[in-house]
Amino acid sequence: MRQIGVWWALAGIGLLLGCSSDDPTSPDANDPYILETTATIGSGGGTLAVDDFELTVPAGAFADESEVELYAATDEVPAGDARVTRTFRLDGVPTNLDEPLTVRLRYDGTLSERSVIAFEMRATANGDTLRTYLEIDATEVEGYLVGELPATTKGGFRAAGTRTASTTADPDPYRTIVLAGATGMRTLETGHFTLSYPAFLQSQIVYLANRFELYLDTITGVLGFEFDPGHEGWPIWAYVVPLPVGTHAEYLRAEDEIPVAFRVNENSMGSSQHAARNASLGNAMIGYTLTSYDQNAGTPANLWLLIAVTVWAQELFVGDGPGYTPPFFVGHEMQALAGIRAGGGRELAVRGGTWSGSCCGYQIPRRPAGQS
Repeated sequence: MRQIGVWWALAGIGLLLGCSSDDPTSPDANDPYILETTATIGSGGGTLAVDDFELTVPAGAFADESEVELYAATDEVPAGDARVTRTFRLDGVPTNLDEPLTVRLRYDGTLSERSVIAFEMRATANGDTLRTYLEIDATEVEGYLVGELPATTKGGFRAAGTRTASTTADPDPYRTIVLAGATGMRTLETGHFTLSYPAFLQSQIVYLANRFELYLDTITGVLGFEFDPGHEGWPIWAYVVPLPVGTHAEYLRAEDEIPVAFRVNENSMGSSQHAARNASLGNAMIGYTLTSYDQNAGTPANLWLLIAVTVWAQELFVGDGPGYTPPFFVGHEMQALAGIRAGGGRELAVRGGTWSGSCCGYQIPRRPAGQS
């Protein structure tokens, strides 16, 4: 038995939470997953298994009885070149897990370097979809990759752990988990970030690592924000993984034992994608920063703040390259004016001072002297 890692090759796919066909061999046209099996698991624990996958729930992990469904992805689901297992989806797993869950995934091919099992978890609360992401080093046992999903006893989703409380008091009692394994992964540590990436991107990863540190300096130095590393502290994990076309970078929330994380699309690592990728990464880091001050910063009512700051700071991340429009800007072009229309509200403390102003108590800061 040897220690290795396992990689999540399915990052960012569209998780469809609707029901699939009653026939597990006939996939729904709108859902790239096929139902494989189900199991009713309660506080006494239990297992959910097919030939190449097994979920073990220990006694005490679930507070109440739950119907857990296991789906396997069809070929329509994108995955990176490093994937060595099928991609699976679990529905009906409680949001609160009082004990870790063990998963076993059978792999194909040869393992190399670090491998990881990665989990993307989604729950809903007040109409919002809350996502977290975690890669876990695993043990190779007789052709299977084995790892543990940590307990999340409070069910609290946060943008950052030290400044904010739970995003919502009433998350959905159940979550969806998508997971897969891959191999040939490496890590690179900077002063504030740990990047996890497939080995075939080795020649491009130093540039990306430098972007993370440069944009952190920009946000804290030029823009004047504090950047909260979350409840786990430094370093923050950043994962280079496959994401949907048009998504170059994003951040995901923290949750109990699962820290905040950034993800960068491995298909945006080429030089032709640098401008869009850099701007998207800067926007993601600003979005995380604003949400760590106020959980509502990215909600429709306060979207104007996120748009105003990211557009205001755009050239700081793009440089002299071509412009880039954040996806959330499309259709909300006038939303930045909502702050002027809406009237006063809360205050936002930053670096010991207070910004007060229009909607929700925010006022976009002026550039320091010498900045255009």
